[in-house]
Amino acid sequence: RSNQTITLKSATLLPLNTSLAENMMLKYNDKKIIESEFQVTNSIPKTEHYWLTKPGTLGMYAINDESFIGLPETPRSLKVQFKVDISGKEFIIEKDIVHKYVDPAIGELVRPLEIVNPAYATLEQDVFLFSDDNKQQVTVKLRTEKEGLSGNLSINTPKDWSISPKSHSFSNLKKGEETFYTFELSPSKESSEGNIEATINIDGKTYKQSFTSIEYNHIPAQIVSLPSVAKVVRLDLKIEGNKIGYIKGAGDKVPECLQSVGYQVEMLDLDNIGNLNLTQYDAIILGIRSFNIHEKLKFANETLFKYVENGGNVIVQYNTNRRLKTDKIAPFPIKLSRDRVTQENAEVRIISPDHSVMNYPNKITNKDFEGWVQERGLYFANEWSSDWKAILSSNDNNEPARNGGFLVAPYGKGNYIYSGYSWFRELPAGVPGAYRIFANMIAIPSR
Repeated sequence: RSNQTITLKSATLLPLNTSLAENMMLKYNDKKIIESEFQVTNSIPKTEHYWLTKPGTLGMYAINDESFIGLPETPRSLKVQFKVDISGKEFIIEKDIVHKYVDPAIGELVRPLEIVNPAYATLEQDVFLFSDDNKQQVTVKLRTEKEGLSGNLSINTPKDWSISPKSHSFSNLKKGEETFYTFELSPSKESSEGNIEATINIDGKTYKQSFTSIEYNHIPAQIVSLPSVAKVVRLDLKIEGNKIGYIKGAGDKVPECLQSVGYQVEMLDLDNIGNLNLTQYDAIILGIRSFNIHEKLKFANETLFKYVENGGNVIVQYNTNRRLKTDKIAPFPIKLSRDRVTQENAEVRIISPDHSVMNYPNKITNKDFEGWVQERGLYFANEWSSDWKAILSSNDNNEPARNGGFLVAPYGKGNYIYSGYSWFRELPAGVPGAYRIFANMIAIPSR
C-alpha cells in the first residue's frame, strides 16, 4: 500500500526453513497470493498452554521455559519470516500462521494454526464415587483429528480396581468425528483413592490427552489439552436418611454429588414451598448464598423454621455477610462475618467431639480433613447466641481461632445447621471426609 519500490526478497517457513517465495516485486495495491504445501514433522511441538504442560504444585504452575512467564499464550512454533526490501533498506517481519475466514453473521474471523494429536479421549466425568460394590458406567468421548483413523481405546485403573471391557477398537473414523464409548468400572473392596486414565493406541503410539475447545466472540478461539484422567474414590460411608429437599443457591454441584452416593434429591421451588409436605424430607439443604439471592426466603424461612420445629433438619451453606435478603437466616441470633480459613491444610480441631454430628453414622476423625482443596471455608459466623453449638475450630497461620464455621442449634424437635465450610468445593472434588461429615449433617437425629 505504497508507491515505494518494494521487493519481497524471501518468505520462509520457520523452523522448517521451507522457502515459500523469492524476489517478488510488490506493486501498489496489487495483492499477491502465494500457495504452498508443507509437511508438519514430529519436531514441531503440539499446541498447548505452557503453564499446563507439567503437573503443578500447590498454588504454583510448573513451567519449562521461564521466558514465557507473563505471556498470554505459548508462542507459536510455526511462523513465516518475510524479508522485505523497501527502497534499499531491508526489514524482517515474522508472522504466525493463521486462518482467515468470513462468518456471514459476524464478519471476518481469524483462527491460529493448531498442531494437534491425531486423536483425543475425554472422560465425561471428573470424579467417580463409590459407596458400595456396584459398578458404574464410564463414558469416553473419542475425537479424531485425522481422516481414516483406526486403533483402540482403553482405560487404565488403579490397583484393585477393574474395567470392562478391556478396550474398544475403532476403525476408519473421519476427521473431526466424535464417538462415544462406554466401560463399566468396578471399585476396590476397601476404601481407596486414585485415578483412571483414558489411553488411545494408534499404530503403536499412545495418546493420553483430552480435548476442550473454547470459543467465544470476545477472545481468540483456542484448544486446551490436558491429561485424560478422572479421580475415583471408594468411600467408607454410612448413610442414614435418603430423601433430600434442595433449594438452589447461586450455583453448586452439591445435589449431583449427593445423588452420586445414593441420596434422592428433589429441587424445591420457593414459590410453592408453603404447599409442600416437608415432613417427607430427611433434610432440607440451602445452596450457597441462598439468602443473598432469594428475596422469597425472607418469607419462606418461617416455613423452614416450622419444618425444623416439627422434627426436620435444615442445613444452610455459606452466605456472604453483605446483601442478605433478610438478617433472620436462622431461628436463633447469628451474625455472619468475613472470617475464613484459606489454607486447605490448616488444622481443624473438633471442639465438640461428643456431638452426634461428629459420631453418627460416621465416626469423624482428623483423617476426614485430609486432601481438602482450595480452602477450609469462608464467611464464618463471628457472633451467635447460646442456642448454637460450635462443632469445629480452625484458622490460618498467625490468625485467631475461627469457631463459627460449623454451628448446630436444636430447635423444637429438629436441628438447624449453619456451615461455612466449603462443601461446594470438597464434594465435587471427591474428598472422602467431606462426604462423611455431610452425611452426618443429614442424619443428625431429631428429638
